[in-house]
Amino acid sequence: QATAAVSAKPAGKLSIIFASQTGNAKGVAEALEQEAKAEGIAVELVDASDYKGKNLAKETHVIIVASTNGEGEAPDNA
Repeated sequence: QATAAVSAKPAGKLSIIFASQTGNAKGVAEALEQEAKAEGIAVELVDASDYKGKNLAKETHVIIVASTNGEGEAPDNA
């Protein structure tokens, strides 16, 4: 019995929002961006401090990458 490979790409764009104090979360977000682009997925990489929260309801696909620092505090740009 033969099976066909399905290579469907998600409709819409993938938004990757990152919040990083030292750059580690940004590096992870950039790696995700490159992987998505390699798969032909439309991607927008954005710093959390530049992202308008009201736009979240309009997103179709979102990945949020956030770090902690010190005693678990959020990064300054979160």
